[in-house]
Order: sequence, then C-alpha cells, then structure tokens
Amino acid sequence: MGYGVMVYAVEIEMVRAPSKYLADPQDYFARMMNLRRPTDTPEGFDEALAELFFSRPFTGDEGSVYGYALEWLCERFGSPLKNAHWYPVGLSWLDTVRRALGEVGVQFDPSDLVYSRSPVLLPDIVDFPGIGHLTNVEVKPLAQVLGAADLSAVADRQIRESIAEMQGWIQYCAKINSDLVGFFH
Repeated sequence: MGYGVMVYAVEIEMVRAPSKYLADPQDYFARMMNLRRPTDTPEGFDEALAELFFSRPFTGDEGSVYGYALEWLCERFGSPLKNAHWYPVGLSWLDTVRRALGEVGVQFDPSDLVYSRSPVLLPDIVDFPGIGHLTNVEVKPLAQVLGAADLSAVADRQIRESIAEMQGWIQYCAKINSDLVGFFH
C-alpha cells in the first residue's frame, strides 16, 4: 500500500451543508451511517461527520478526523474519479509531475490538488489528509491549458499517463460545471 491522491468531482454546496438539501436529513444520515465500516474510521469520526453533515459547530480540535469525514462526504455526495496513476504515489510524485508539466509549457502545481485549501472550514490538520480544492471557475481555464498541452513531449510513460489522467479529472469537472476536491493520504 502507500500514500496517494483521491479526487472527487463535487457540487460543493452539497458538501458544505448536506442536510440543507435533503427532505429528511435525519433519516438520510442514519442510513448513511449504516454504510460506514466503524473499523475503517478514526476515533471521533462519527461526531465529526455529524457536525459537518448538519453544519454544527465543531466540538473536536483534531483536524485530521474532520478531514477524513469531509472526504467521506465528498465520496457520498460527489463522484470519485479514477486515480490509477495517482495511487499509490509519494509526495515527490507531485513535484515530478509539476516539472514535467512545466517542460510542456503548463504552469500548474499538482500539489494544489491536495494541499491548496479545504472547501469547508476545518480545524487545523497537522498531518493527513492533505486537502485541495479547485472551484469550477478555476477548473475551466485549467482544462483549456491542460487540453492544449502536447503530452507526446513527455518522455516518461508513467508521468505522461499521470498527466493524462489529471487532464481527465479537470476536463470532466469543467464539462459538468463541478468543483474538484482532492485528498492525499
């Protein structure tokens, strides 16, 4: 196993206040909680998830628990995007891809996908997960720039395939007018 990038196409308002958009939020939350596997979630996850879901003030200060709860909401209310070339990868892979993008004239740092900002205010995260957010407004011009890049100039097949997969994420989000939220853990 290892670290990697997980990305989601998300209608961000659904993640910022899910209960606001549901006819019976209590019932939906109860059914949603039945889907989770308690052994796969950190201590305090249920409380963090409920606070995010119902837009309640935070009672905990462990940011990572809230980060994982946010990812869970992105998975439920968004579309997980294929990450065959981004999992597993190490942190250095982000720099490797950034350099290759620069060589083909694209000034974009893939670290922004997982370390720029959370779409939801969270307690400080000391370690993992890294969280990045590109709004649908940011995604559209990036989709054009990435779409125009000549990837045949990238000699390394693995890097080229990673960039192509990232292009797919960005283009998909632009096409459906969605935000992109990424996590690194």
